[in-house]
Amino acid sequence: MPIINSFRFTVFVCLTIGVYYLTSDSHSSHSGSHVRKKRAVVSSFDPQSYPQFCQTQGQIAVVFTEGPSKWTADVVTSLKTLKGVNASFFPVTTYLNDVANNVPLQLAAKAGYFIGQRWTTSVDPRSLSDDQIVSELLTECQRIQTYTSKVPKYIWMNYGQAVRRLGYVPLWWNLDTMDYNVTYNGSAASCNPIIKKYNDTFQLLPNGWGRYIAVERDLYQCTAVSVAGVFSTISAHNYTAVDMGTCLGDQNPYRTSCGTTSSSTTTASLAATESIAATEVQPTLTPTTSEGKSTAKGSQGYARHVPSLLITILLLAYVFIV
Repeated sequence: MPIINSFRFTVFVCLTIGVYYLTSDSHSSHSGSHVRKKRAVVSSFDPQSYPQFCQTQGQIAVVFTEGPSKWTADVVTSLKTLKGVNASFFPVTTYLNDVANNVPLQLAAKAGYFIGQRWTTSVDPRSLSDDQIVSELLTECQRIQTYTSKVPKYIWMNYGQAVRRLGYVPLWWNLDTMDYNVTYNGSAASCNPIIKKYNDTFQLLPNGWGRYIAVERDLYQCTAVSVAGVFSTISAHNYTAVDMGTCLGDQNPYRTSCGTTSSSTTTASLAATESIAATEVQPTLTPTTSEGKSTAKGSQGYARHVPSLLITILLLAYVFIV
């Protein structure tokens, strides 16, 4: 019968503390993610709960956001020369003060391209209350409606759940062209990195197997210059360029009024798109959090503790048996 002396008791206490922190590590990480979901609505940011890709395999929605600008007219002109393609425009309304910008947006709407809304890039919504966000959204929506006769339902906005009170559906993406890093130098070839981004992404899967929401920014000349090449690449990889409503299977992709709460159709669409985002995984991507860390934990989070637990058990056996 082993004697439990002070040394063995001390070792036992230390090992017990170690086991406690070892097992509580995974618990705290899971509870932390639970708490994150309950933070104040204005600061919440969970792109994994937003629609990030189309419902139907082989479809891609190309979104031009952060415009309109003087290059938007070139984007629209190039799109109109292409057959069987569609695109979506999510304007920043602060740019609509300039007629050089609002006219191209009107042309896009008249040509039948999808119109969404981009939260103004000059104001951080995290610095506003929910009521202030709602007020800003109403103003922006009304301006878009004035120029396009459309009442946006889909919005590009990273923070703030107040958008849902007005029937908006926030969007995210799974293909970023990073066109803001590409500079036009007088040659169309200087814009090829945008096209290459599509090629590189498509090559991760057999042709036509993926589903994408791609983001471009019609603030830059290369974005306009590369339009024909982009949509040619999309077609070459057996993808169909569709508008956002078609991409998400939404039969009612606009709201009826800027100031109304979500209608039954809006609520149903929101539930459907959130369900898609929550239950389906784009096969080419690993979901990440807003901090850029992988969320693919699962059993791996616990498996990494198994060796340490075995060592702890062996040490305990040694202390009390030997």
